[in-house]
Amino acid sequence: TTSFAQFSDPQLFSLAPGTTDAERNQQALESEYVLVWAVAEINRMVRSGKRFDFLVIAGGFGVQGASPRSMERLRLLRAVLVPAVYVLPGENDIDLAARDPLREYRGFFAELKAAVDNKEVRDLTADAPTVSGIRILGLNSAFLAARSLSVAFFCASATVFAVSDTE
Repeated sequence: TTSFAQFSDPQLFSLAPGTTDAERNQQALESEYVLVWAVAEINRMVRSGKRFDFLVIAGGFGVQGASPRSMERLRLLRAVLVPAVYVLPGENDIDLAARDPLREYRGFFAELKAAVDNKEVRDLTADAPTVSGIRILGLNSAFLAARSLSVAFFCASATVFAVSDTE
């Protein structure tokens, strides 16, 4: 049996514009707390006998609001008791107006990979790993919607599919 945990729309770096320094500090503290809680919950389940093959984090991360200081919180993912972390951007991690819409996300991914160097870290926009015969595919519908008039915008912008390679 293959199993995985998933965080969706963690908003690790998104801060509401026009807020005071105190409000931004409170938002940053809350996003860090939520990440610590999620890691602790996965670890609690693992310690009670549940096994996860990987963790999927389906954006939005809020990468456009990331700072070098806020990127340090990515190191918290080193503690999660899974062997691999797979990520996919959300709609606020993609600059659809830019010539290279994924530039900031790729920078974020490089930082994530460096911060979580004790695990396999993969980008589902560039890779489709296979785990126990199951191919893991990521789809960001916000990116597709911007590139084709025939694709509708979906509310769930980051989706993970598991497709079995075996009959």
